[in-house]
Amino acid sequence: MPRAVRGACPALPCPAPLCSPNQQAPNADWTSHRPLQVLNEKFHKDLKEHLSPGMSVDDATFISIDATGADVRVRNGHDFSVERIGFDARVQNVDEAIAAVQGVLVG
Repeated sequence: MPRAVRGACPALPCPAPLCSPNQQAPNADWTSHRPLQVLNEKFHKDLKEHLSPGMSVDDATFISIDATGADVRVRNGHDFSVERIGFDARVQNVDEAIAAVQGVLVG
């Protein structure tokens, strides 16, 4: 399993996770902030609206992020699902992740 640092496994065909719920990435760009916490605080309302056009979503939370996108846990009543939000370009730090998420959610 790849380590939680982008670029630590450059030969792998899939992107290595930048941050997962159980492990803080040791990369300096990612440890100065808590990426998932930052994204959830900044985009919680917009994320719920983006994932629920015309229907109600009780909760939507970023649960992991890597260079090409983020996974979001969506709760509607007693049902849970995981949705993938893909980025237009690879991200390598929190600021790039914020800009990529904003681009997806705002359009």
